[in-house]
Amino acid sequence: MSKFLKMIILNYSNTMRHDEPEIYLVAKRIADYVDSQLDTNSNDDELFYLMIYVKRIVNKINTQA
Repeated sequence: MSKFLKMIILNYSNTMRHDEPEIYLVAKRIADYVDSQLDTNSNDDELFYLMIYVKRIVNKINTQA
């Protein structure tokens, strides 16, 4: 991954953590659970992508209500 792309992901990830702490906390709990079950360590990129998918699920649920 290029340094530029890594900076963009880090910036957006930090923005999401600040603007939507609930999404971050849910994604973090999921990552922690997976890590404990598989004896792995999720990195910031993986947590960011998980945050995106959690956000998509939340948006989908909210639009169906």
